Amino acid sequence: MLQRIGWISGLLFLAAAMSGLLGGEAASRRTARSEDGSVRIDFDRFCRSGKPIIFEIRARRDADDPPLTIDFSGAFADVLEIRDVRPAPVRSEARAEGFALVFAAPGPSALIRVRCDVRGTGRAGPAIKVGPAPELRMRQFIFP
Repeated sequence: MLQRIGWISGLLFLAAAMSGLLGGEAASRRTARSEDGSVRIDFDRFCRSGKPIIFEIRARRDADDPPLTIDFSGAFADVLEIRDVRPAPVRSEARAEGFALVFAAPGPSALIRVRCDVRGTGRAGPAIKVGPAPELRMRQFIFP
């Protein structure tokens, strides 16, 4: 009986890994959206410490909007280290709780890719605020 439980547990773990539930695959990707649909952030729900991940931030904008500001929470900086941002921001700013990146007016539809290295393990709840939209919090689990 114990051996059967072990085999079943092993097969379930293998199936979860192959389906991407343990990180890095399509089943692990999630999307956070603002209520009005103007902001969308695609991210990995499961990730591995020391491995890179990419946040794709999309924002719909009006032609006369000011430069796009993206605020990253202190919790973001605690577990993720930014390695690359495309397109490059015009400037960065320190905030009381985290930091911000400011982008030149990117037109009616902005796509920002933020590549990060993951630090630490366990549950994480980084948050990103894009322009005037409310803050979007992402739930992630970081494997060792």
